[in-house]
Amino acid sequence: MKVIFLKDVGGVGARGTIKDVADGYALNFLIPRKLAEQATPDKVVRVQSEMKVQADKDSEHKALESAWVKQIDGKVITIAAKANDKGNLYKQLSPDAVVEAIENEYKIKVSSDAVYFDGHIKTIGESKMTIKLGGHTAHMTVVVKAA
Repeated sequence: MKVIFLKDVGGVGARGTIKDVADGYALNFLIPRKLAEQATPDKVVRVQSEMKVQADKDSEHKALESAWVKQIDGKVITIAAKANDKGNLYKQLSPDAVVEAIENEYKIKVSSDAVYFDGHIKTIGESKMTIKLGGHTAHMTVVVKAA
C-alpha cells in the first residue's frame, strides 16, 4: 500500500515522503496512529505542492541569512555595560545584549544561540565573537564601554 507519512517514523520514512509499505503495517499500525495516510492521487499532488512551497521558503531563508552575514561580517559593535573603576564588568556580557545591539544597529534578527564569544567578556575593551546563521559564519568585534 502506498502511504504518505504525516510524521517521521524511524527506519521507515520521514514526514512528507511517499512510500510503499506492507498493507497490514499501514492498516494496523501507521494509519490508526495517524503516522501516515493512504496516498490517493489528490493527496500526492497536495503533498508535492506543499514540499515545493517549503523548499522555496527554505531557499529564500538561506539567501536572507547569507545577505545578513555579508552585512555584518567584519563589523564592530559597541555595547555599554556597567563597570567598576578598574574596568571590570559587574556582570559578564551576555549574548542577549549582543543580539539586542545587532538588532538595533543593523535591523537583523539573530538568535542568542547563534552568538559565540572567544572567551568570557568580563572587562571593558575589545573582544572577538562569531555569529553563525545557518551554514554561514560572520566574525565581529564587540567593544565594551563603561556605562
